[in-house]
Amino acid sequence: MQGDWGKEKVPWVRRALRRIDSAVPLSVKVGIPIVLMAGVVTSMTGRRLVEVAHGSRSPEDALVTLGVATGGMAVFVILTLYAFIFRRTARLSRVAQQLAQGDLDVRLPEGDGRRGHDALYNFCWAFDRMVRQLDKRAWKVAEAEERYRSMVERIPAVAYTAELGGEGRWTYVAPQIESVLGFSADEWQGDAGLWSRQLHEEDRPLIMARREGNTRRPEDHVAMEYRIIARDGRVVWVHDESVVVHDQTGKAKELQGVLYDVTERKEAEATLQQAYDREVQAAARLRSVDEMKNAFLTAVSHELRTPLASVLGYGITLSQAEVDLPEEERKDMLERLVRNARRLETLLGDLLDMDRMSRGILEPRRHPTDLAELARRVLENANLRDRSISVDIEPVVVEVDAPMVERILENLLMNAGKHTPSGTEVRLAIHRVEGGAIIAVDDQGHGVPDPLKESVFLPFERGPETPEHAPGTGIGLSLVARFAELHGGRAWVDDAPGGGASFRVFLPAAEVDEDDVAAVGVQHA
Repeated sequence: MQGDWGKEKVPWVRRALRRIDSAVPLSVKVGIPIVLMAGVVTSMTGRRLVEVAHGSRSPEDALVTLGVATGGMAVFVILTLYAFIFRRTARLSRVAQQLAQGDLDVRLPEGDGRRGHDALYNFCWAFDRMVRQLDKRAWKVAEAEERYRSMVERIPAVAYTAELGGEGRWTYVAPQIESVLGFSADEWQGDAGLWSRQLHEEDRPLIMARREGNTRRPEDHVAMEYRIIARDGRVVWVHDESVVVHDQTGKAKELQGVLYDVTERKEAEATLQQAYDREVQAAARLRSVDEMKNAFLTAVSHELRTPLASVLGYGITLSQAEVDLPEEERKDMLERLVRNARRLETLLGDLLDMDRMSRGILEPRRHPTDLAELARRVLENANLRDRSISVDIEPVVVEVDAPMVERILENLLMNAGKHTPSGTEVRLAIHRVEGGAIIAVDDQGHGVPDPLKESVFLPFERGPETPEHAPGTGIGLSLVARFAELHGGRAWVDDAPGGGASFRVFLPAAEVDEDDVAAVGVQHA
């Protein structure tokens, strides 16, 4: 218990002494002891002088006593000054040095008391209070900074501060940079050129120009979206928003901004754009199909109606027994009826072939065939009306599907007849070439413009000079190209010498490479 009482007594004594210390003015605390000491020394000196005057003490003893008293008084004065002034000022100086070094945990004992009448004590008390307030404010600042840093480092974005300019150093970057780009914050801050090097090469010129321009003409707010390459090579889209911070003079000092990873949004936008483009293309294809359907219906209805009307008309006329027709006229009607029936058969065959090819069930049945003999049979039945046909044919035997090649020749000659002015000539040529044979049909019409030389072989495509109600369905040349492809060859159109179009088909003699097929078209263009 004694030890416990002693521990409790000391703080009470100290508090009492500090209250007395603060209550007594410094001049009193220093002056009274010195005055008392001076009185004691003066009294002792006077007594020794009296003793010397009466002869009871020698002058030497009096001087020694005076010297000792004076020395003691000096020591007492120094101790008094040290106790009340020097020690306190030394402690104050030491605390000030620690404070200058950033140590806010230092304290003065005077701070635990209250203000009094001692000016030096009050100064130390005020200094200690100032240190306590600084410590309290520093703690609040540190707490606020920690809250701000915690908030910044928890948001799904990368906050940063950077020097102005494209090559400016990033003075701070949030640790989220590592989850976004794979670089640590220390790496990003330590390498001044890392940001500019990681910019996507297609975006770098524009983004660097924006940053450099913002250095010369600072904008209050800058928003950019660009691509940046992550450590693992991924392309990351970021949305960068920054503001320019100015100093007290209004001069631009640095950038403060935030980066958002918008890769998912950009990918979603790209996917949406692709879907939109597909829808646009699908709509365009639907419109095209609808247009082709309309063109097909118009053409087919016309092509069917005309020969069908002729067949019906001639058939009804010939079937009437009461109609007496001359033999020549009857024979002519029969020929016309057969010709129109064959025309219907050809049209229906074309339609059926297009359907079978669209379903992939039409394959050529190859047999050795003399193309010259096949061409002569086609020419016997060809009806080009008042257009003459010049023939340049050499015997060529290749393995082909004879009915398909016959249809190729028929469609080429019919196409030439439709696009050749009356009284002009159509030329048919068949020649052997390396790897196969070439069939060429030249006309003297308007020719085919270069932009249409490929599309003219598409279904329901007709030449630009073809009248709207001209005969034909627009599938004849398409069948020519498809039949040639089924044989491993190709069809194309060139400008004929002297004007017009030259439609050509290459039929390989055996299986050949695609490069060889293309080369034939170039050599014999």
